Amino acid sequence: MTSTTAQTTTGQTTQADEPRTTTSRTQTTTGHADHARTTAARTQPGNATATGPHVSTTSRHAHGETATGHDNRTTNQRTRDDRTTNQHAHGETATSEHIRDNRTTTSTVRGKLTAAVREQGRPGVLAAFRVVVSFLFLCHGLQGFGLLGGIDGAGMAVPFGQWPGWWAGVIEVVGALFVLAGFAARPAAVLLSGTMAYAYFTVHAPAGLLPLHNMGEPAALYSWIFLLIAVVGPGSFALGRKRRAQ
Repeated sequence: MTSTTAQTTTGQTTQADEPRTTTSRTQTTTGHADHARTTAARTQPGNATATGPHVSTTSRHAHGETATGHDNRTTNQRTRDDRTTNQHAHGETATSEHIRDNRTTTSTVRGKLTAAVREQGRPGVLAAFRVVVSFLFLCHGLQGFGLLGGIDGAGMAVPFGQWPGWWAGVIEVVGALFVLAGFAARPAAVLLSGTMAYAYFTVHAPAGLLPLHNMGEPAALYSWIFLLIAVVGPGSFALGRKRRAQ
């Protein structure tokens, strides 16, 4: 009886423990499944749960690469801008140098042309100046002999041999012919310049201080004009020059 009761009790205990074991196994299995799902969720790339240190480090690296790429592009753009600026500056410098060279060349050519024209035109201008002045002075000397209206505009001449009027007329006519022909023009010009200076100081200066007041303007002008011819020469178309050339 006692044995039967013990067996019955043991059987009941065993039957009671079996549900407990099954429940424990079920909880254990459920725990393993939850752990597996959690692990799988953490290992998925697109899951929001994977926000640990590895994801933060990757974001920092990506942000650093983006900033580095932006800095590189900015540096390259600045380099291109500097090159463009240097090219523009070099082009402007070259243009300025080209313009300066052109101006220098133009000035040089203009100076050479001016010098050439001056050298070629100088003898002709001097010759024309010599001929015109000597012709006018010749007319002035002929008035002393009663020609071209005479000394009073009515044909009056200076008496023959009178000093200094008649001798001054002779010097004026002969000297003007020598200067006009360009023969011994320098000595003749010196003589005529001295004659006019003498006439101014002896005839005109006593009548007034200034040439405008003493009617001595022609005498003063002729004196300086013939002095100039004596210094610079007769120019071209002169008999004396042709004689020296022969």
